[in-house]
Amino acid sequence: MMVNPMKSTESINPPTSQATEDFISTQKAADLLGISLRSVQYWVENGKLNAWKTAGGHRRIAVESVNRLMQEQNQAKSTLNNPSRKKVLVVEDEPDLLEYYRLHMHSWQLPINIITAENGFEGLMQIGQHNPDIIITDLVMPDMDGFTMIQAINQKIKNTGKKIIVVTRLNEKEINNNGGLDENIIVFQKPVPIKKIRQVIYNHIENNNFRIRA
Repeated sequence: MMVNPMKSTESINPPTSQATEDFISTQKAADLLGISLRSVQYWVENGKLNAWKTAGGHRRIAVESVNRLMQEQNQAKSTLNNPSRKKVLVVEDEPDLLEYYRLHMHSWQLPINIITAENGFEGLMQIGQHNPDIIITDLVMPDMDGFTMIQAINQKIKNTGKKIIVVTRLNEKEINNNGGLDENIIVFQKPVPIKKIRQVIYNHIENNNFRIRA
């Protein structure tokens, strides 16, 4: 389990120096940021979004912090079409793990752009929109699981130099019971082996050789 150094900025009382119109609901924040309610809640709890709770227990999110994150998202999107950078899509329904991937990948200083999705359906949308070079995905997710997403794209990406990496809690027998995976797909067990994933991405950038160093 990742330990996040950020502290919650949530208050049980409305800030006296700001008007109520400076805050929005969690649903509105989720819609503006293009993320799930669960991710908004996680970002509040870990200090990425400023918020307070009403007397009835409802969260209100600071518009300023939402605007800041939207600006960061727009800056990231502006570099997605840079051909010198590889696009890495991470499909994972657990917000803490998505944040874990983001924190580590940003620290690698590799020429990559990170795209995220919270289930297979969102993953397919991101694949269609951004055509990522590497896809890292969980298998057990709501709405559309990783098996279904992989089946939808696997034939299309064969012989293209793209790579699928599965990171799952399922063992080999459980994977086979769900139809199995092609032998060209790298499978790692959770907890997330972040160093091995970095090596896969590094090798792809260098020469499209996906061997893992011992």
